[in-house]
Amino acid sequence: MRLNKKIRDNKTKVYYDDELKNNLVEKVLSCVNGQCSDDNFSLIDKSTGRRVFKLEFGNKSYYIKKYSYRKVSKRIKNLFRPSEAFRAFKKCKQLLAAEVSVVKPVLAITYRHDIWTVDSLFITEDFQGMNLRDYLAYEDYSLELKREIIKRLAEFWFELYQLKFLNGDPNIVNILIRFNQEKFELGLVDVDNIKKLPFIPWKMVIKNLIKFTAHTYSNLDGFGRDKLDYEDRMLFFKEFFSYFNHQEDIDELIDYINQKTVEKLIDWDKKELIISDKKLSDFYI
Repeated sequence: MRLNKKIRDNKTKVYYDDELKNNLVEKVLSCVNGQCSDDNFSLIDKSTGRRVFKLEFGNKSYYIKKYSYRKVSKRIKNLFRPSEAFRAFKKCKQLLAAEVSVVKPVLAITYRHDIWTVDSLFITEDFQGMNLRDYLAYEDYSLELKREIIKRLAEFWFELYQLKFLNGDPNIVNILIRFNQEKFELGLVDVDNIKKLPFIPWKMVIKNLIKFTAHTYSNLDGFGRDKLDYEDRMLFFKEFFSYFNHQEDIDELIDYINQKTVEKLIDWDKKELIISDKKLSDFYI
């Protein structure tokens, strides 16, 4: 699962899979460095140390994730490991090799400012969909379709565990949904926190599921909490656990997850999400 490498200059390295798209490399670098007046380049999202851009180029849409961390701890770690963009590229290839639906990686570019500071760019093709939170919050869909999506999400999550992939930041914002006529497909978009493990114990599955459940509440806060209600989450749990051959009382297990979800939301200072949900508030002591 090696990547090809091209040294562009004494500070810049380009990593690619089968084909090096030189024109795309130069366009990306030009735009990210502020030398692009193209209306087809725009900032989509930003957080500390990260920026996400969208680029329309050559009749295709690309997303560019720029990593530019300046924390001392990050700089020290990056002295002994590949860049974030390189690792994301490799992770996408690993997921694709396991037949997991994920955005298609195109390029990883690293730029070394000095011995301590490395920025990197991860470029992917547009999945041609939208994140699941926004779909649930803003789109029109039938109850039947929503149930189908929830069931497929449960199956998708189970498949990741079965393949020994653990998402350290499990939430519906990082799940994309796209439609082809009446059929839909789910896929991963943010792979930074996904790890391939030799074994995922049952306790780790439950702990990760608690975090995911808490995120389903916080993700929709301000976007329409009723778009995913308590019964929808119960459907997800029962569908998810139906794939496991595990000797536990499912109702007791779901109660435990709800109790721990309440504790997680309190830790996140999201108590209002508990109180506003009549069913979840039963687990608030």
